[in-house]
Amino acid sequence: MARATSRLLTGMVVAILAALTVTGCALITESQSPPGRLETVNGPDGPIKLFVHEEGRGEPMLLLHGFGGSTQTWRRVMPDLARSNRVIAIDLKGFGRSDKPFDDAYGLLDQAALIKAFIDQRGLSRVTLMGHSLGGGVALALALDLNRTRPGVLKRLILIDSPAYRQALPPAVSLLQTPILGALTVTLVPPEILTKSAMYAAYQHAEGIDMADVLAYARPLYEPGGKLAVLRTAEQLVPPNIDDLIRNYPTITQPALLIWCRHDKVVPLWTGTRLVRELPNARLEVFDHCDHVPQEEIATDFLRVVLGFLRAN
Repeated sequence: MARATSRLLTGMVVAILAALTVTGCALITESQSPPGRLETVNGPDGPIKLFVHEEGRGEPMLLLHGFGGSTQTWRRVMPDLARSNRVIAIDLKGFGRSDKPFDDAYGLLDQAALIKAFIDQRGLSRVTLMGHSLGGGVALALALDLNRTRPGVLKRLILIDSPAYRQALPPAVSLLQTPILGALTVTLVPPEILTKSAMYAAYQHAEGIDMADVLAYARPLYEPGGKLAVLRTAEQLVPPNIDDLIRNYPTITQPALLIWCRHDKVVPLWTGTRLVRELPNARLEVFDHCDHVPQEEIATDFLRVVLGFLRAN
């Protein structure tokens, strides 16, 4: 009986971590890692180094990845975006090659405050914010803040399968929020094991993933603070003032493009169909042949829609 219980718990932990990783992950080989550098940002909680990958010239376009992802998620689309924009992809605090401090400031609003500090330090204006999954939630909260405190800085908003309302959390995230079990979840299973399973759960077409991809994604979780960052982020996915944020969505009058995968199980399509009604100048584009990561799964179609939106607005 004890042995069966142990096997069951181990299987649950593997499944939990595999499901967690699908939320905006990007698996790549070492040779595909984009160039970039660490940039010190003086955020509300003190200086922190964020990894920044920058290409192109023109008006600035900030790219924010999803939960468990990094700047690498944009590798298939960034060169085309950079032909007409100054594209700046950032690893959020705790992810990719950015700092992973041992603190509790990993909430969506904490991330938004850091990106705002980055914008201020760079003196950026006429910014296009593009965020995927968690990064889209950060972009949405940041758009509200910028419109209130820095009028004129935000030019456009692009949200990709992004959380915006109260919703049922994926079982993996709910369990990560559970005391003790959450900590066990992020410490017991080797990252390589969960990563290999995650790709098949995340994308409709996961062929071609090899061990180099697995190792590339697993690497940040071995860094000091990497697993803690995952746990703290999961615990704080829902902003404490989410109802206030929702009430203010109609104040975002900039052109907005919402991109969704029709069968997304992480952030369901109803989020996009509701949000497009609340943002005064938004349109919704829905794709059938992706699950949650269209910039990875259907890069050509994704670029067609995004570039068309940029040209029109």
